[in-house]
Amino acid sequence: MTPELPPNYERLSDSTALPAYDGPPNPLETLPPTFKIGTRYTTPLISVAQVKSHLLLLGAFCRLRRRVFEEPSPIDPSMREDVKWVLFLTRAALRFELWVRCVVCKDARRRGEMPLLLQEYEIPPLDVLLCWHAYLLNPIVLFHDCEAMYPALRQIGPFPLASVAHRINLQTFEYVATINQLEEWEMATQQDFELPLAPGFCSRVIVACPRCLEPREVPLITDLTPKPSSSAESEGTTRLTGCGYAQNGFSSDCSYCGLQINHDTLAAANVARDLARASDDMAHGKKTFLNGNLLGAKGKVSPDIANHFAQLVLGDMSVPIALRSGNKRIIYGNYIEWNMAKAQKLFEYAVQARTGPTMWHAKFLSRSFQSYRQAQPFSIDIVDSVIRQFNFSEQLHHIDWTSSQYLATHPSLTADAISQYHMFLDLSSQTGRNLFPTSTIELAWRTHMLSGEKYHEDVLNYLDRFIVHDDGVDEGHFTRAVEETSKAWKARFHVSYGQVLVSSTLMDDTLISNGSSLPQLPITPDDTGPSWVTSPISTRAPATQPYPAFVRPLQGTSATEFAHLGAEGWDLWCSHSPIMLDGGPG
Repeated sequence: MTPELPPNYERLSDSTALPAYDGPPNPLETLPPTFKIGTRYTTPLISVAQVKSHLLLLGAFCRLRRRVFEEPSPIDPSMREDVKWVLFLTRAALRFELWVRCVVCKDARRRGEMPLLLQEYEIPPLDVLLCWHAYLLNPIVLFHDCEAMYPALRQIGPFPLASVAHRINLQTFEYVATINQLEEWEMATQQDFELPLAPGFCSRVIVACPRCLEPREVPLITDLTPKPSSSAESEGTTRLTGCGYAQNGFSSDCSYCGLQINHDTLAAANVARDLARASDDMAHGKKTFLNGNLLGAKGKVSPDIANHFAQLVLGDMSVPIALRSGNKRIIYGNYIEWNMAKAQKLFEYAVQARTGPTMWHAKFLSRSFQSYRQAQPFSIDIVDSVIRQFNFSEQLHHIDWTSSQYLATHPSLTADAISQYHMFLDLSSQTGRNLFPTSTIELAWRTHMLSGEKYHEDVLNYLDRFIVHDDGVDEGHFTRAVEETSKAWKARFHVSYGQVLVSSTLMDDTLISNGSSLPQLPITPDDTGPSWVTSPISTRAPATQPYPAFVRPLQGTSATEFAHLGAEGWDLWCSHSPIMLDGGPG
């Protein structure tokens, strides 16, 4: 019996073609055969077709968010749009995790019984593509996670821009999946292909117990109930909290092993898994690392330094662990009591006991705990990453850059973006510093990052380091960095880099390059781009005080801190308290 399809999907075979996105070649879209980066030459690292497909994808993402905003909530008819979006993304992030586990890392691929590259029928639903897109725009996170947990994410190849764009309607931005995609998804994940736009109190999600890995069905969101405040300042008072997975008060007891499952124990599972992996590496005489620490100064891969730090931490823990037998992941989890604060203290003690505290150790500890603190097995908060990056997508969609009609009347836009991006890479190779991109450069940069492993190879090949866009800086430092980038650009290329303002107002015709004038968007600290460092700069501890803890205690999220995301209204666990170093930024 042929399955009935959701209303937004058509019964198309993989060979069924939608209207072609690319028309006849336009001379204004032609790229030079080579570009110079440093002392070397390269063919174009990305193509015009890739940039155009990326813009179409961003249009589809914007349409998806608009549909979520417009869908009435069965929980609260007056629910704010940003609350709806957080709830939708929370479920989407869990589905992304499920896709990685059940499709990307399937046994047949690992055993060599199927191609390593992602197949057309394995392309997931649009909500999962949105999360994968955001994940790839954090290339340093991806680099570490591929090394530590998911090598298959590197092996499946780049984001399938051409295949996905081929399924997006040019006028409406509707994503039309094939029947083969639908069947593969539902068979592999046992979930519906179409994610409901608005959840109700009956919506459930599957969460695995951190200790025994037994899957457990838990509510996504519950009604709020009064509970005693845990804050010392509010002692004796109560606060409204929810116990659904998407809320701060999430808690559920595992019926198999009895462990209390909450956001903290889920994050502690990341610590236990990483310690077990590193311990196995050491037992086999291999160099190892703790997640987040493979890159040293200036973005260069430094396995020796990472191995030295891992040896410091694990050396002090190895004696009590060696006396026990069984699953190392569970042993380490029990050792840290499935508690992030306990894990933090043990890490700090291990380093202090062997060497004494240094700023170098503080930075490495901070990086590790930044990668551990998620409730999912990724080194970045997927929901937070999508939210932060959506500003850029929405801006481009707002000024019609995602429109095929706009690109037809502005044919040089994509070629100029690619040319300027290669100039940006060339300048980065000369200065050795992290520069600030314009919007056209940012578009090409993000398109390049979607190539996954190829992006890693390209930047390491031509720059010998990763380049990052750090949004965690104060406005004064940001302004100075923009001025330095503009001066360096002018000095090297003898053309204006453009006036880049820290503003939310759209700018027109501010970048002049290769004789063409293109509309530009401002770059603001809220537009994170490919950044992986999200913690703000903290105040350095006075030199007269004793050296403080390396990492400040991991605090529960205060709902009022994130009221602009709707957290205050529904007690949503939609973001984290940033991890900050007492001695300076990590």
